[in-house]
Amino acid sequence: MVRKRIMITAFLMIGFFMLIATGLSSPAFQAQSVKKEKKPAPPPQTSTKGKGIEKVKEALAAREKEREKRLRYNIGLARDPFRNPVAPTAGKGRGRPPGEKGMLISELQLVGIVKKGNEYIAFFNGSDNVGYFLRVNDRVYDGWVKKIGPDYVIFEQEINDPYSLKKTREVVKKLYSEGGGK
Repeated sequence: MVRKRIMITAFLMIGFFMLIATGLSSPAFQAQSVKKEKKPAPPPQTSTKGKGIEKVKEALAAREKEREKRLRYNIGLARDPFRNPVAPTAGKGRGRPPGEKGMLISELQLVGIVKKGNEYIAFFNGSDNVGYFLRVNDRVYDGWVKKIGPDYVIFEQEINDPYSLKKTREVVKKLYSEGGGK
């Protein structure tokens, strides 16, 4: 019995709040709704039988055009998910220059190191199977020679990643393997 009273009270309260929220109980709203109920008179029809069909066809065509506008995908300023976010510039992307300036650090194989006076000169074999002599500060395609030691060469490689915090990293090429043999 108590549950029934609670349910009835809840329904009455919900109905009351709905009336207050919509404003149907106010007399000002009822006066406005009476004024708005008057509809303008429809325009006089002077059409013949054929014109009615044409109006229907025009209305259907207009409705179809409106539907196409809603369904058309407009990309606007959104980026294309299939396009590379790092677009190649006009100078790049036309191939690499010939010689050691066109070699990637990963394509160079350290063959030997020569000491001339106080400086070291590194001898590399490129991917084109041609030998190249490189000194400190010599450029390759993706970096430059930072330091040459008696049995190693340190390259400073440029990182072409827009999301990377570091723009360069060190790459070490050793003349001998870690086991001590050639």
